Order: sequence, then structure tokens, then C-alpha cells
Amino acid sequence: MKVGRLSFGEYLFLTISVAIVPVCFILVGDALVSMMVHQADMLLQMYAERISFILVSLGIYIALSKSELIGVNERYIFSIGQLLSYTFQIILVFIILKLVSNGNKDNIYLIFFLILNYLIAWEEEFVYRYMIPKLLKEIFCSNKIIYILQAIIFVYIGHMGDSLIDNLIYRIPLSFFLYYLKDKTGNIIYSTSLHSVWNIIINYI
Repeated sequence: MKVGRLSFGEYLFLTISVAIVPVCFILVGDALVSMMVHQADMLLQMYAERISFILVSLGIYIALSKSELIGVNERYIFSIGQLLSYTFQIILVFIILKLVSNGNKDNIYLIFFLILNYLIAWEEEFVYRYMIPKLLKEIFCSNKIIYILQAIIFVYIGHMGDSLIDNLIYRIPLSFFLYYLKDKTGNIIYSTSLHSVWNIIINYI
């Protein structure tokens, strides 16, 4: 265990806050779109929720960076190369799904569905596999503890409304593997790609 410029308790409180505040703002996005659009469909509501999540997350990241509480290298979380890679993946998945579904799905809706799943995966990897572990490393030396804590935070704060069984069966193991990819590469592009495909499989099927 180690302590940086803040105390152990302060870092722990900050870590939990970084995890939970963006989740709370999902409700704000949902409320805003409900007030602005009468009977908004599910996809539009989800976009509003996730845009709220990422705007708050980026605001937190900027505040932490300016306060020098965490050092984050932007090229490891977003770059033109990553954007091109995600775009190529979305096109590839779109083609595969069109072949599998025999063209029965609306093209525009399907594209926005795929983009949404990549957005969800990217923002969750940014918060739970990048920022959260950065803060945890300020107070814990053991990588094993960080693996466990990031998984617990991702599952029980990031997905607090989901069932205990689902979390134990696949989200905990998935979180370990996603963080393993990020930890070994230092980049969230690989974990984001896998996370996106996983979400698409779960939601599409």
C-alpha cells in the first residue's frame, strides 16, 4: 500500500466518485431526452444517456489532469488511428450482421446501434480500465489488488442495476480479461474492441 499527494481515504473516495458520478448522470441524459422528445425510442434515449456519461467523464479527466492527480497519455485512450480502427471494425461487423440476418434489419438503425455499442465500450474502458486503475495505483502497489478492485468497481458500480448472477458469471471474468489487455498493452483500443463486440453479441442476439 502506498499514498500519493492525497491521503489513502481521499484517494479511495475520489476513486469511488470517479466511478459513480458518470453513472448518476446517465439518469440526467435520460430525463433531458424525455423532456425534449415525446416518446423517444430506446436508441435515442441510450445515446442521450451515454453522451451524458462521457461528457461528465471527460470533465472529471480534465479536472484530475489539471490537478495533476493522475497522468493520462491521450494517445493511449484516443487517436486518429484508433478512430479509423473502430470505423473499420464497425463496417466489418455491419457486413457480417447483414449477412447473418439476411438483410432484415434497417441499415441506418443498425449502424447507429453499432456506433452506440462502441461508444459504450470506449467510455467504460476509459473510466473503469484507465482512470480508475490510475487512481488505484496511487494507493496500492499490488497489481493483483488493482485487478480485483477495478473488476468490483466496474461490476458493482458501473452495472449496479444488473443481476448478481450475470455479474458473477461473465462480468467479473470479462473485467479481468479486459484489464489484462489494457495492462499488457497500455492502450484501451484492444479492450474497447473486445468489449464492443461482446456488447453487440449480447444485445443483438
